[in-house]
Amino acid sequence: MILYMEGSFIGVNMIQQECVRNFQTLSRAFEEEDISVVLCKDTKGKEFQTICIVYDNPDNPNETCYMPFGFMGSPSLYGLLNKISPPETLKGDWMWNPTKPGEFPQ
Repeated sequence: MILYMEGSFIGVNMIQQECVRNFQTLSRAFEEEDISVVLCKDTKGKEFQTICIVYDNPDNPNETCYMPFGFMGSPSLYGLLNKISPPETLKGDWMWNPTKPGEFPQ
């Protein structure tokens, strides 16, 4: 099931149109199994788990291309999740229970 709050583009808690398009692109890549996680390094040697969309090179069909699309959270985003709350207009249950540092939600 793929959900985003359609119709919430207007108002204080708006989701930008670009974010919706990116989410739809990522959803299609998952549905078509055209997705990969690639271990990359920045110029200082720090490693990042990079989410990439995988596709055939239009100029050379025998060549695979990887389009960086986002990053996996590392270190864990639990600390950040403990500090945010969903919009009041969210329809459904928010299933995140705040944890103490170093603990995982139950």
